[in-house]
Amino acid sequence: MKNDPSRLARYDAFNEGAAAVANTLMGLLRQHGRPGEVTHTIAHLLNRITRSISSLTLMFRRNGNDAELDGASILRTIYDAHLQILYILQDPEPRAKLYADFFNVEWHKFREMIDRRPEGLFKLVAQSPNRAKTEPTNDANFRRVEAAYRRPDGSYRQNWYVGTPRDVARKVGYEGEFLVLSRLLNPIVHSSAFGLFSPTQMNGDGMVSLAWDLLFRCIGKTLEYEGVMPKVGVDIATNVVQPTYKPMFELDDATLKRYRQEASSDDQTPRVE
Repeated sequence: MKNDPSRLARYDAFNEGAAAVANTLMGLLRQHGRPGEVTHTIAHLLNRITRSISSLTLMFRRNGNDAELDGASILRTIYDAHLQILYILQDPEPRAKLYADFFNVEWHKFREMIDRRPEGLFKLVAQSPNRAKTEPTNDANFRRVEAAYRRPDGSYRQNWYVGTPRDVARKVGYEGEFLVLSRLLNPIVHSSAFGLFSPTQMNGDGMVSLAWDLLFRCIGKTLEYEGVMPKVGVDIATNVVQPTYKPMFELDDATLKRYRQEASSDDQTPRVE
């Protein structure tokens, strides 16, 4: 994205308009959202997305030509958080609990890593006097939830959900979109030759626009869960929110099958947990 004055003016106007709509919708959620773990969990994920969008838009505004590499990483992060929101909202209460309780499993893995590392920094953390105050509670919380995440071999799965992000994308109806975006973003995120030699598969304008669409998709589904959608203006619901429900990329059956096969052959994560 070239930062000439006229383009910057259009860019700023677009982002300011999108932010105004997002703030209006988030205000409805704060005002009418139901108290509980689902609302609390979704709020954290929405906050993650909005903060990433803020970083993305500022980065492209400052130096659009150089921002596409890191922009791809931020957009990939946004997409992952958006999938988790959609997946939770399919079965809100149990999945919000699984998401939140996985904190205790990750904390347990973190403590094990600290205790097993010989480096001085890890030893300092391992020998902290604060551990004696917190360990009993942390251990009790871990034992309370760990069975839900334990594999048959006794290890613990990598994510709070079963499977991979692609599995989650399939379950929420966006597998084709996920596979296309992976082909666009992953070469840049993982610094492959293709990603670095030709990092313009998506330009700054496209990344920013897509990020806002993902946010509005998540907000819309959250508004529906909270029963607040009738309070949204017809123009915003019809022209901003609902269009984002449609997959951004459509694949015919043959292409989807081929993409699935290629993704499965590259996927090193165990498929059965």
